[in-house]
Amino acid sequence: MNKDRIMYVTDENGKQIEMYILFTTKLDDYDKSYVFYYNPKDLESGVYVSSFNDQGELFPVENEEEWKVLDEVFQQFQEDAANSKCSGCSNNCDGECDGSNDCENCNK
Repeated sequence: MNKDRIMYVTDENGKQIEMYILFTTKLDDYDKSYVFYYNPKDLESGVYVSSFNDQGELFPVENEEEWKVLDEVFQQFQEDAANSKCSGCSNNCDGECDGSNDCENCNK
């Protein structure tokens, strides 16, 4: 896993959990940056999204309209991933690869 794509989130019990960054984006309408991430050790938990500031602090998304836009951004990300080839190896990774050369299919 690419170390540049790893971040740590502190849970409600103060435990740090290693998360993997799928992608970041900025929404000009809300003047915020967002990170989409997941727990690689618990894929059942799904994908999380938080806004973040210049210091890397995470904040929950609380606005319903913001959620709708972020859902559209994520749906587009999934569609693009499913329809593209890995930029690292040019193999068809069936949307499993983020193009960062750490896809399991690419490293075989």
